[in-house]
Amino acid sequence: MLQAIEFPTILTDNQHIDIPSDLQSQLKANQSVRVIVLVNDKVEEKPKKKRQLGTLAGKISIPDDFDEPLDDLKEYMC
Repeated sequence: MLQAIEFPTILTDNQHIDIPSDLQSQLKANQSVRVIVLVNDKVEEKPKKKRQLGTLAGKISIPDDFDEPLDDLKEYMC
């Protein structure tokens, strides 16, 4: 009877696959084992931390003349 066991692992620097120790203890010496390797091309990203809204409240101010043309660019404006 075949039994499928899935576990996450990485390929080590010397091209070995690490088998978790709890799984190793379930295997018997000279037991026939079939290994299927599925390669995940997508790099799994760590979940992003949720942003805390309002953390910069009162720390940023926009001057009243923000939308006014800059004197340095007068020659380029019609």
